[in-house]
Amino acid sequence: MANARFPNLFIVGAPKCGTTALSHYLAGHPQIFMTETAGMKEPDYFDSDFELSHLAARIRDEGAYLRLFKLADPRARFWGEASPLYLFSVRAVPQIIEKCHDPHFIVMLRSPVEIAHSLHNEYAKHDDEQTDFEACWRLQASRLQGRDLPARFSDGAALQYGEIAKTGAQLERLLGLVERRQVHVIVYDDFSANPAASYAAVLDWLGLEHDGQAQFEKINPSVTYQWPGLEYALRKIRSVRSALGLPGGLGIQALIDRFNKKHVREPLRPAFRQELCDYFRDDVALLSRLLGRDLSHWLD
Repeated sequence: MANARFPNLFIVGAPKCGTTALSHYLAGHPQIFMTETAGMKEPDYFDSDFELSHLAARIRDEGAYLRLFKLADPRARFWGEASPLYLFSVRAVPQIIEKCHDPHFIVMLRSPVEIAHSLHNEYAKHDDEQTDFEACWRLQASRLQGRDLPARFSDGAALQYGEIAKTGAQLERLLGLVERRQVHVIVYDDFSANPAASYAAVLDWLGLEHDGQAQFEKINPSVTYQWPGLEYALRKIRSVRSALGLPGGLGIQALIDRFNKKHVREPLRPAFRQELCDYFRDDVALLSRLLGRDLSHWLD
């Protein structure tokens, strides 16, 4: 492809750690182009070890991937994308290194218990997964073998909540493949408390001047639904209406959606939460060593 250019900035994960918000903030900087500007925040081009059949849109064709950057100003310093499963993927980072010149990687992390629970909630609220997280946790081994899969999943890789949330091992693998200067780590606790400071730190790491951005709206907040099937049906209706170019309705869907939403997830059974804490304890200790920061409070 003429004038094709691979990106050099990647928000590689982890899921449910603020990657959507950071991508949105960075897309507003005049020296950064993010693929969300082209309508796709998560291309998932490089994580070819996963089928990701549950995603409505993913890219496996190189030409289609490069076309995402067609709107980028060639004078921009960084062309980027945000695919949160790249950190979990074994193939993604080696392929990025092979294809992209001097790639920069942003890693966003939080408590692994929260990652696992929030990722399950993300699937469940779209009616892609059963709502009982503990039951889904127990199914991980069989799903890896291709059994007990929800309808929209053709393999169980994206349903391995425990392995996806073990970000200590994933960060260690990343640091073994690239130079430390190429990696910037953001702890979600800090990002949530002060997104402006986290944004400024990213710009400093990239060697870019601050653009004066001062508004950091909350993007993709965690919600769940009392009736996921109803929400899925409403999304299908909105999708069809948009595709046909039809005007919006009388606000009935918005009213239903407002009453269907719950902004607080169901708490974990205490014994199950303790099981998760024990499962992740060694990985959190590894992450603490890698970052030189005590993160043991995540498992209190």
